Amino acid sequence: MGYKLLQFLIIIMAFLFILNCSKSTPPNFSQQEIETETNDNGTGRIIIKDGTGKRWDVTHACLKYGLKPEKFQFGLGPYAILPIINPKFAEEGSPDYPNTSLEFLTLGFKMGNDIRAYPTFIMSSFEVANDWFGGTPVTVGY
Repeated sequence: MGYKLLQFLIIIMAFLFILNCSKSTPPNFSQQEIETETNDNGTGRIIIKDGTGKRWDVTHACLKYGLKPEKFQFGLGPYAILPIINPKFAEEGSPDYPNTSLEFLTLGFKMGNDIRAYPTFIMSSFEVANDWFGGTPVTVGY
């Protein structure tokens, strides 16, 4: 019984190959701009504008602690990694159905009678899959 479940999970997880996720590409997050603003009273602010366009006021950190604005690492920011939304799975016998001899790591998830497997080589690019199990929304994270 365990082998059949494992085989089923391996087959299901490869269904993610037909995802329509590759059409979306995230913006370029590697760029940042450093701005200085001077108020009418002569005081100024140091602003980092990240690749998403979000502005970060780093004046206090620079003036109080001597940090350099060009050395800030602010990460990717919100919405930088696009999730897989409503992944599609291929049916057995369809051309997209994977060869059962393939081996790769998966994240398995079971809710009620629904069992899904998400390949880690896909999840490492997206990190989150927003899926539905019956009428229940489920987020699978890697």
